[in-house]
Parts: sequence; C-alpha cells; structure tokens
Amino acid sequence: MFNGLWAIGTTGCAGMALEIVLIFTFQNLYGYIYQMIGLIVGFFMFGLTLGGYWAKRNIEQQNWQDIRPLVIVEIIFVIYSILLPFLIRLLNISGGGFAEKYFALIMPYLYMLLVFGAGFITGLEFPLVSNMLIGKQYGSATVAGWVDATDHLGACGGSLFTGTLLLPLAGVYQTCFIIGLLKLSSCIFLLFTHIRND
Repeated sequence: MFNGLWAIGTTGCAGMALEIVLIFTFQNLYGYIYQMIGLIVGFFMFGLTLGGYWAKRNIEQQNWQDIRPLVIVEIIFVIYSILLPFLIRLLNISGGGFAEKYFALIMPYLYMLLVFGAGFITGLEFPLVSNMLIGKQYGSATVAGWVDATDHLGACGGSLFTGTLLLPLAGVYQTCFIIGLLKLSSCIFLLFTHIRND
C-alpha cells in the first residue's frame, strides 16, 4: 500500500505547490491577483474534476489493472512541473503595437489553461491509485480513507513549504524543478516495488 500512498501524497504536495507557484507568478505578471483568485482556484478544481472523471472512465472502459497508466501520469507530472516556468514565460511574451494591446487582454485567461493543466494531471492520479490499491484486495472504504488523508497531508506540506520556503529562497524555476524531482521519486518507487514484487 505504501507505494500507492507515496504517489498520492507527492501528488497532493506537488499539485498544491504548482497551484501556489501559478498564483504567485500570476500576481507578478499581471498585478491583480485578488480579483482573479476565485477564477484560478476554480480552474484548478475544474481540472481536478475532469482529470478524475477521465481516469475513472478509462479504468472502466479499458479495464486498466496494472501500474503502467499511473507511471505514465507520474512521468507527465514530472515533465509538466519542469516545463511550467518556461510555459509561463512563453505566455508572457507579447507582440508590439496594435497586437500587444489585445494580446495583453487575453493572456490572463490563457494563463488559466496552465492552472487547468496542473489540476487535470493531479486529478488523474486519484482513481488510478485507488484502483491499484483496491486491486491489491484492500477494501474500498479503507482505500478511500487512506487516499484522502494522504492527499490532504501532502497538500498541507506542499502549501506550507512552497509559500514559506521554496519560492522565497529558490525562486520559480528551482521550485518547479524540486517539485519535478519529488514526483520522479514516487515514479521510481512505484517501478521499483512493482519489479521487486514480480
């Protein structure tokens, strides 16, 4: 059970950390976070919902039973975390003159796609981890309780350390790289325990 819970704990931590990174960088780029905070949180939660729904639907339709889909999502999470600062920088590049005015108007809303992406990838993992643990003969109530508790514990750590330590001391690029390394650790751990148990 521990490998699945480690995956979901790091997911909760990384998901919350990326959301805080996105909130901080939005404030730095556009300067009006307070009127947009509801939209940012809403897009993240919308991504969580759709990610969870999409993963659950594929589990049911394609009968996913092994850890391969979970490992793939872990790898995607690593890549997204490391690429996120560059994607933010890309969205901040605008044209000149006439184009710049309209580009600047839509950029804050295009930025929400990055928020949605972080939520979507985070949401993918919950059904995958739950399905993996239930497949190991753990009861659904036990799995739901452990997954929920571990996610909240990870999210607590992610929000605490990202806002108070990582971003102020390391900056956006290094923080996202550390988040990527955290998710890489859970990916490697999943593969290691899977190979050892086979």
